[in-house]
Amino acid sequence: MGNLGAVEVAKIIRSSLSLVHIDISSNDIGPKGATEIFKALQTNQSVTSLDMSSREGLFRNRICEQGLRKPTPTLQSNKTLTLLNLSGNSIRAAGLEKILKGLTRNHTLLSLKIASNEIEGEERTLKCLKALASAKLLELDISENPLGNYCFGEFTAALCAPGCTLKFFYCASIGINCKLSKKVDTCIKPALNNMQASGTLQKLRIGGNNFSGRIELVLDLRTFINGYSLIQSLCLFKTGLNDLLGELIFAALRGNRVLETLLLHDNSLGVSLEVKSRSCRQKSLLNY
Repeated sequence: MGNLGAVEVAKIIRSSLSLVHIDISSNDIGPKGATEIFKALQTNQSVTSLDMSSREGLFRNRICEQGLRKPTPTLQSNKTLTLLNLSGNSIRAAGLEKILKGLTRNHTLLSLKIASNEIEGEERTLKCLKALASAKLLELDISENPLGNYCFGEFTAALCAPGCTLKFFYCASIGINCKLSKKVDTCIKPALNNMQASGTLQKLRIGGNNFSGRIELVLDLRTFINGYSLIQSLCLFKTGLNDLLGELIFAALRGNRVLETLLLHDNSLGVSLEVKSRSCRQKSLLNY
């Protein structure tokens, strides 16, 4: 498609009164094409979902910061868009700031997906993420951005403050590494406490981060599973869990009556734990 194709899509958006969902993911769209799409959405009153994400491959979209000049007026004026997926677009902190400016006056966007970008855990990013807490989002995906330990801990403190509406929070593979920081427990434990205190969170995807066999962190997770009555889906894939730590997790699960989905694949859990897991009441338990 490229930028020329995006310009044609923009024309359709301007003239359509019935178009609801637009998926132009992985179409080799650059900043120019993205700008035209956002400009068209300023006046459109039918589109509720825009997917301009990318997967690794030949035709990735790369809208970058330059393609995010128009989201601010678009998000401020558009009254119908509820889902925006900009994952995999080489967006950095400067681009996140532009999205955020649009969300300050937006009351309709419910789902924002900015996974697999280049948003690093710098102070500029942290200010943006904290400001995102004021947006009335139900779903936020910041997975696969190099945010790190400190940024995650500080962000969840703001995100789960009183008035939080977030139900689905995806933060897989964001560079949490227990081996790199002795203070990681002081970041992760408050983060879990904050999410538990929010009273709204139903799905948490925190897999792909390195817990490196830290018993203290798993004990915090056990407390979280035991004490949080709303969590329905918990993703802990590829987090360095072993037999001992897995046993602590399963001990917590035996007292949980709400969790429906638990993802534990790509860990070092033994067959014995797989057998024990059959006694759990979860509807979906994946452990391979």
